[in-house]
Order: sequence, then C-alpha cells, then structure tokens
Amino acid sequence: VAIKEIQVSGTKATNPMAFSSVQDEFGLLRTLRHRNVIQYQLFEYSISQKLCRIVMEFCAGGSSQEMLQKFGTIPESILKHFA
Repeated sequence: VAIKEIQVSGTKATNPMAFSSVQDEFGLLRTLRHRNVIQYQLFEYSISQKLCRIVMEFCAGGSSQEMLQKFGTIPESILKHFA
C-alpha cells in the first residue's frame, strides 16, 4: 500500500463540514472497482492536526505531477499509457 498525507490549512479547510465532504468523496472512490482504477482502502482525518491520510493500493512509477515536473508537457498518446 501507499499512504498519502495531506496537510490541510486555513479555517475553511479545517471546518468539520469540509472534512465531511472529503470523506463522502472518498467513500465514492472506495466503491469503484476497475482494473485501471487504484483501490483506496482507508481515509482518516484529524481536525486538530489539520491532516488527512489516504491509504491506497501502491502503484509504482510515481505520480503524474512528478512526471510533469521531470519531463514538462507530456503528449496525450504517452500520458494515456501512464494513466
């Protein structure tokens, strides 16, 4: 698995209702079942720490953001194989 931690700052983001909507979205992602969709297994948040953690299936190769930073603009024909 891979664990992603997201620091959340600002009063709007730390609002319990904002966390609730993120949790609802995660609930939807958790129900998706397809061989091309990474499986999300756990979502937790801490309002006091201003932190979200997402546990998901590990996918080697890094993120698309890392690819963009390393290589710049990526043609769709290549990106579709990565995605």
